[in-house]
Order: sequence, then structure tokens, then C-alpha cells
Amino acid sequence: MMALLTYLTLIAIPQRQEIEQPKTWQVTKHQASGGRLLLVKDPVLLQISENPNFTPKWKEKATANKDGYVNHNFFRDGWAYCEYESEQFQTVFLQGQGFHSIFVNGDRFFGDFYSAGLLHLVIPLNKGKNRFLVRVVRGAFKLKLIRAAGTCSISPRDMLFPDLRQDTLIDSYGAVVVLNHTNRVLKKVKLEFGDDEVFEKAEIELNPLLPYALAKPAFPMKQLRQPMRNELNSAGQYSLVITLLHQDESDNNSVTAISSTLPLRTTGQQYRATKKSEIDGSVQYFAVVPPRNFDPKKSYALYLSLHGAAVEATSQAACYQAKPDAFCIAPTNRRPYGFDWQEWGRVDALETLDLAMNEYQIDPKRIYLTGHSMGGHGTWYIGALYPSKFAALGPAAGWITFASYRDTIYGDIDLSHTPFASSDLENDVFGMVENYTHLPIYILHGEKDNNVPPTESRKIVAKLKEFHQNFIYHEQPDAGHWFGNESVDWQPMIEFFRRHTNPISPLSIQFKTPNPSISSTYAWTTIYSQITPEEFSNLQADAYPRRGQIAIKTENIARLQLNIKHIMPQKEVILTIDNTEITIQKDLNTNLVRTTEEQWILTGEPNQFLKGAHRNGPFKQAFNKNMVWVYGTNGSDKENRALIAKVRYDQQAWWYRGNGNVQIVSDKNFNLDQFPNQNIILYGHADINSAFDQLLAASPIQVKHNIIKFGQLQYEGDYGIFFTYPRFDTDENLVGVIGMTTEKMIRASQQARYFISGVSCPDYAIFGIDVLTEGFSSIVEAGYFDNNWELPY
Repeated sequence: MMALLTYLTLIAIPQRQEIEQPKTWQVTKHQASGGRLLLVKDPVLLQISENPNFTPKWKEKATANKDGYVNHNFFRDGWAYCEYESEQFQTVFLQGQGFHSIFVNGDRFFGDFYSAGLLHLVIPLNKGKNRFLVRVVRGAFKLKLIRAAGTCSISPRDMLFPDLRQDTLIDSYGAVVVLNHTNRVLKKVKLEFGDDEVFEKAEIELNPLLPYALAKPAFPMKQLRQPMRNELNSAGQYSLVITLLHQDESDNNSVTAISSTLPLRTTGQQYRATKKSEIDGSVQYFAVVPPRNFDPKKSYALYLSLHGAAVEATSQAACYQAKPDAFCIAPTNRRPYGFDWQEWGRVDALETLDLAMNEYQIDPKRIYLTGHSMGGHGTWYIGALYPSKFAALGPAAGWITFASYRDTIYGDIDLSHTPFASSDLENDVFGMVENYTHLPIYILHGEKDNNVPPTESRKIVAKLKEFHQNFIYHEQPDAGHWFGNESVDWQPMIEFFRRHTNPISPLSIQFKTPNPSISSTYAWTTIYSQITPEEFSNLQADAYPRRGQIAIKTENIARLQLNIKHIMPQKEVILTIDNTEITIQKDLNTNLVRTTEEQWILTGEPNQFLKGAHRNGPFKQAFNKNMVWVYGTNGSDKENRALIAKVRYDQQAWWYRGNGNVQIVSDKNFNLDQFPNQNIILYGHADINSAFDQLLAASPIQVKHNIIKFGQLQYEGDYGIFFTYPRFDTDENLVGVIGMTTEKMIRASQQARYFISGVSCPDYAIFGIDVLTEGFSSIVEAGYFDNNWELPY
């Protein structure tokens, strides 16, 4: 189950020379831990923000062993520092594992703390002394430096392609990691693929690459014919070549090529397919086990199966025997650890579900959600948010929430009555447990599971017993966390699925949502907007077709939409909603708004400029919808360099955690018309980044050099801010702001913790630089805009 996705690769350029590695390190403990907090204490980062040439004087030492690993008892959560002499200025590839990140002469680069084998970044070494400061979190780490040449290259790691299939010609996407070896923004970089034989020839020009940055762009893979036998290697694989071309300012051409092999899957065999994500335009994959003896004239059930931590989707799918009546499809969560099936992991699962519905003959009444371990958690979580999408759930060995599994998620800090807790409501499975009311559930757990103890399942079973009429809990005697493929392909669960179908248009609905922009619709009801943001909105709806009546009770709902044409035979229907009775039309979408007198009235389509299901906070919602990141170029040389380092670090974090790729542009090259219907992420402040004025002129929050204006209040000095606001030139898009008022604050913001699942942030949060010593007490403002996108005071 823990096999990693691999490709056989051959670099078509000479292997670069490995240079002498750092050996002796000063070490110390990390002074604070933060759990799943947006902002954490980090006194070392504070010292780097004040002085990029910070030189520690730690007494403890550690030395690399013969295998290159550096080990110390501080390294469950610690730091390591060394100085490295280089005879010349040079660019090197950084490889390694076991560390979270590394500061190289004050600039932060992401690491490989899961030891996934992905790390192959570019870092610059100055002539003479170089300062390496490593954040270690997994007990031991290893670094390797390899001399680089040329202006750019394709990484031999983390390539992604679909499998070839005998029964079809693929028309999809591939992706490779491209690295900029230079200290300048690199333009005129192209990827070429195909030769108009097996694959159509394609050429794409990459977006400009930041200095020493990476990108993982999508390129089209349109297959023209099946490869002939003499075009396959002895293992039955097809070799393809991707070429990277760069033309520099002197019109000198640099060419790098890399070769990879694709397996050719036979009819009925499991295969890997790829898709282009609407989050960021990146390429993601999913694994498919087609039905046994597939018949294109039939419709099939779908088992959407979510993998556990460290497990590839291909390994998850391999646990299933082909079914005569169903597709088994395993999405990725964007990485084997990814986002715990929350946030962007959730979106990945739903994107895969939508794609499967469009590409395969899936019966919408027979869609089942299941998963193991972390995927069992994902089953509980996604099932609670979208109960009407599924005919049944099958969580196996699943934990329920971070809090129930690990007891505490915020360290010693109590956030229970803060906006940060309410912005994490989407993860409160227990709070949404009644959404399972009409959803059949088969729960599987091993009696002796010491990874996710069965007490996790027992907790939610106790809740279900209070109201649920159709669930089974099976605790397998003497079984641990994993007891073979039947841990997921459990025949009694499969038979349970076969006994249940989704009514699609039920007459009775019990539904609760934490946020309409995350989860808004259950069958014929849509909660469009809330009275109080980030508190649960609840409705109970019952339809009586024979009487021509509908009764609805609501809590914390400001706007509601109904589509009743599939459940009511009458043209006119009497609706009783809370204390209001209204006659509504069967064939028209019904839009209702709650008045200040707590009555409901019919209204037109919702105003797109208000908060609602189409557009809402909190802050992390902005990282979606083919987002574009914009950095400023109008500061001093030090400010501009610090901002590029910050954006580059965020980009590496997004790639590592979420297999992501994002378009990054400078404010000088940003034009609203070039990026229609995309979310925009702004870095810096209005005096350094001219895109602020294009997008945020009407915002009640303004970020400028040395000052943040928050309504009538002002905060001067070293401050940071995260907030989201509508992109008012479109109906659905958001602007996300990662704001810093000074160069020091830019350097102090090199944490990127918003890409950690379960780390919450409300619509806005303002904090001082003392966050690195005082933690959450340095937050001066945090909360939510009202439905008009105005501050509450």
C-alpha cells in the first residue's frame, strides 16, 4: 500500500558533478511548536528577518555519518547550522530529505520532510562563505549538492504522465518540473513534446520563471495512434522525449532533453489517467480499475476510494478486484499526504468525481464514497459536506477529526471562541453528523488498530445511534490497521453498497453547512447565504407532493434557493418556511430572502456582489479558480529581492504539499483583462505592488508601506495581513492578499502555513512582527466581512 509512483527515467545530458557536502553542524532545539496554527512563534526566523546574515553560536554539534545523514536528539523539532566555503559563485542542485526547509544566505527554500524523494531544487552559492540554516522535524536529515550548468533544466524527479491504454487513444496532459538556474526572471523557455507519430507534436511557452524557482507546467498529450511493437522496449513500454529550450538575451539556444517510459495497459487492466485541475491549472492523476467485462452500452456504479497517508492512488486502486458492475476510481488528494482530503484535497476528490461522471457511464444513483485511514477520515468529512452526492459511505479505519484523533491541534492555545475556530467549521464532522440522517453507512475498523484506534469509529457510532436508522459497524476481531486488501475491498461493504441507491430527489432533507461557498446544496435546496458568517446554517425541509405543500425550518440562513420541479406535481405549491407562508411556482427556481422582521419574501436572483455560495471567505478560499500570483517590483532592491524569495518559497511549498503549479506574474505584467475569471493572490503592499490599486481600490482594508488602514484604524510599523476580498470585475472571483508593510516583515512572513490542512484563517487577520516571539497574542484584528463585504465596525 505504500508504494510510490515511479517512472523509469534517463537524462539525456551528462550527470553533473557532486561537490563536497557539508559535514559538521551546530544544532539547537526549536523554541516553540505551533500545532495547526496559522501563525507560530519562531525566534530564529525573527533573527533572520532582522539580519539575513544571522550567524548562530550554538554549542551542540552533530556530524554527518558515512551515509550523509545528520542525526541528533534535537531533530524531532530543531535547527542545524553550518558555514560552507565555495571557491566560486555557482549554482547547484539541492537534494536531500528529512528536513522541512533550508535558509541559504538568508533566503528560504522548501525541503522534503516526508522523505518522498521529490527534492531537486536550485540554490545559488556565493564565492566564499555560505550560511546554511536547516529546519529539521523528522529526526535526521541529509543534504546533497550537485553542480548545475546552463540556464535551466528539467528535473529527473516528479514527472507525471498518463498510462497508455490498448483500448483507447489518450487526449490528456503531462507535466515535468522545470528549474531556473539563474538570478534573473527567465523568459522564452519552451517545452516540446511529440513527433506527430504516436503523439501529436506540441510546443508550449512557459510563464516567466522566478530566479532559482521551479514550475511544473501542464503540456498536452494527444495520442494519434498506438505504438507499434518495435516502438516498445522489452518491458512493453513506450519511450517519449520531452525537450526544454531556452533562448537567452544573446539569442544563444540552450537545449535539454529528458526521456521517460510509459506503460501500455491492456484492456481491463488498472490504469493511471490525468486531469488538469481548476484550482491552479496543474496536472493531477487518478487511478482507475475498470469494470470486469466492460460493456459500453451499460451504466455502472462508481466506488470513489480515498487513500491513506503516504499511499499513492495507484496503490489504493490496486487493492480492488475488478467488479462486474462498477468502476473503482482513486483520486490523489494531490499528494500521498496532501491535505488530509480537506480543503484542496477535498476539491481534488470532487474534481475527479465530476470528471468520472462526464467520461464514464456512471449511474448517478450509484455513487459510493469509501476510504481507508486518512481516506476513512476523508469519507466522513466529504460525506458530511456533500451527503446528497452519494448513495452510501464506507469509512474504514478512519479518524474523524484532528481534534478527536490527536486531542489537541493548536498546542497550548485555546482558539475555541475566536474567529480562527469558526473558520475551521468545515472540518467539524461531529457538528455536521446529522447530515448523515438519510445516508446509509458501513463502518469498518480493526479491533487491534494501534494507528487509528477503534475508539475513533466508536465515538461517531455512539452519535449515529441517537438518530440514524441505516448503518452497520463491523469491528474485525484481532485485526490491526491494515489486514490486507480486504481492509478496503471488504466484500460485506461492497454488498451493502449494492443494496442502496441514491434517491436524488428525496422528500425529506436534514442539512447543515459551515459555509455556502464550500457546501451549499442538498438535492432541491440550496443555502445561498448566511446571517452570521462561519456559523452553522441548518435547514429541515419536508415535501408533501399529494398535498402540494412544503415545510421548511431554518437557522442562520439569509437566502435560500429551491428547485422543486422534480418532486412536486402541482404547478403551484404552498411553502411554509419558519413563520411565513408563500405560494411558489413548480417550474421556476424559487429565490427567498429573510427580512429584518424575520419573515421570508420572494426575490430575484441574488446580487453577485454580496457574499454567497458563489463567492465567500474565509482567506484560504482565494487559493482556487486557476489562481494567479502577483508580486511587486516597485520597492528597493532589498525589498524586491525579499518579496521574490517569499513568493518562491510559497511556490515551492505549494508544489511540494499539493503537486501544484501556479502562474506567477509581476505587477508590471499584470492586466485584469489577461486573467478573466481567475482568483488573484497579491504579495507585498500597494506601494511595491501596483496591482493592489487595480483590484482593491474599494476595499476597507488598505496595505501600504509601513501602514495598514483597517476602516478608521491604522497600524504603523512592521505588520502583516492575510485577507480576501471580491474581485469586483467578475461575478465569482476573489482576491487574496498576503500583505507585508516592510522588508523586515516580508522576511518574517516566510512560513506559508496557510498551505497546511486544518490551519484556519478568517476573512482577515492582522498581526505584528512580534508574532515570532509572542505568537497569537500579536494578532490585533481578526474576523469576517459582513454580507456586503464591509467591516463589522
